[in-house]
Amino acid sequence: MRISSVHELSRLIRDCGGPEFLHATEADLTGGTALDFDSEAFPDAVPLGGQPVAVAYAYSPGEENDGATVKLGFGLAQTVSQSCVEWAVPGLREGVGE
Repeated sequence: MRISSVHELSRLIRDCGGPEFLHATEADLTGGTALDFDSEAFPDAVPLGGQPVAVAYAYSPGEENDGATVKLGFGLAQTVSQSCVEWAVPGLREGVGE
């Protein structure tokens, strides 16, 4: 079916029982496969330099902001090694979960 106008879309929605027809459930998106999420592998904050630091995640393959981001204050950035930051998020370590 091809929809080329708002009028045609409105008619399709009405004929299919209302806007709920456009809603997808989790099962629709996963094909019914149960997806497990390990919140410990991807925490909201990680300990760096003896203090919790918030972690932001972005799924943008090929983009610069893809992955996990931690924002460190100047003083903390001067004292925490790059390797500590790279290992801070357990789910991003190579070999974890494979």
